[in-house]
Amino acid sequence: MPGWELAQGKTDYQLKLGLPFPGSPSELMVQSDLVGVALELPGFLAKSTPQKKPLSLTFGLGNEALLPITVNYNNTLKAASN
Repeated sequence: MPGWELAQGKTDYQLKLGLPFPGSPSELMVQSDLVGVALELPGFLAKSTPQKKPLSLTFGLGNEALLPITVNYNNTLKAASN
């Protein structure tokens, strides 16, 4: 995939699947401290392999064609897509 060449290594992660009451969308949450992965990003976003920088991704699993996604990287980069 384009852009993956910026990341090197392996890391542990946790998956959480939220199954709410009927009529509410489900969510898939992925969390990691990224220890074991180096990120070749500019400035303060860069990360060496042993550093701990939390990453949280949340995917909305609704009926829409595009999934809503939220990203939080080390509380310094936050983004959302609907």
